[in-house]
Amino acid sequence: MNSVQGGMVACQRRMRICTGTCRTKRRLHAGGGANEYNEEQRAHAAPVVSTIGYPGTSRFWFESFQNWQSEFLSVAAIVLLSIFLRQKGSPESKPVDAPHSQTGND
Repeated sequence: MNSVQGGMVACQRRMRICTGTCRTKRRLHAGGGANEYNEEQRAHAAPVVSTIGYPGTSRFWFESFQNWQSEFLSVAAIVLLSIFLRQKGSPESKPVDAPHSQTGND
């Protein structure tokens, strides 16, 4: 196996792990959210939903998009700050103009 194939295999593994993690998070969100949602529905004498039915409610999607919004905001801040704070000649970073082969594996 050459290095390109090895990189593809590693990338595919990471994608499977990320996909599995996202699915697990959605299941946990649906389970916990359905319980809380049903408690509020019972308090108002409204119909309850199952854990499977909870993702069909507007509340589930509102909470999900609210979480995604904060995740994207934090990632964008990290990316923009890393671009802005990396300066030529800084003792805290590698030389900006040097190729990876000269700066090592770090």
